[in-house]
Amino acid sequence: VLEGDEDGDVDDEGADEEVEDMALLHFDEHVDSVYAVATHPFEPLAVSGDGDDSFALWSLETGEALLKKKAHRDTVNAVGFSHDGKYFATGSLDRTIKVWKTETRKLVKTLEGPDSGIEWLRWHDTNPVILAGTEDGSMWIFHATNGSVLCVLAGHDGSVTCGAFTPDGKHVVSGGADGTVRYWAPKSSSCKHVFQGFDWHEGPVVSLALHPESALVLCGGED
Repeated sequence: VLEGDEDGDVDDEGADEEVEDMALLHFDEHVDSVYAVATHPFEPLAVSGDGDDSFALWSLETGEALLKKKAHRDTVNAVGFSHDGKYFATGSLDRTIKVWKTETRKLVKTLEGPDSGIEWLRWHDTNPVILAGTEDGSMWIFHATNGSVLCVLAGHDGSVTCGAFTPDGKHVVSGGADGTVRYWAPKSSSCKHVFQGFDWHEGPVVSLALHPESALVLCGGED
């Protein structure tokens, strides 16, 4: 941390000093920026995606790469394991999501449909279902293993920057570059509520989290 004096001048003495690496383990197989990482729900495994269009499945015990693959045609910026850990998914700016079997490391299905890049993905808490947000303001819900599109939710003006299933798994909450948070009913493909105005966010909403037991959402914005 560089501290400034009363005039705002920064004292950079010691800025070039080597910083001690206190990590218990590190994984250095990526050759470009890492944009996403997720851990297995109960096994010592992690999956990560990078700007070299690649993803890696690796051990949290040894740091060994169990699988490293250039499986996409653009940046891999979204990854995640299913609730039971049997599958993991990689999402990319190439507009596709690929579903992999964790045990065999084999590709199960390529999920296609969006007209723009995938921004993020979330697995359902009980079913093999994936929710994904895109750059064009739409969200897609896929059946992960048979590849079918279950629902498309559209309404954000600009990129859908974050989202999640509600704890009961029946609804979806999303945040967007348009500064709104939206509450959706996937069965009817309808938006039930739009949160905006009234001293709401004045810029893009970039993160959100849902309370596990109450109807509350916490969100953060660029403002």
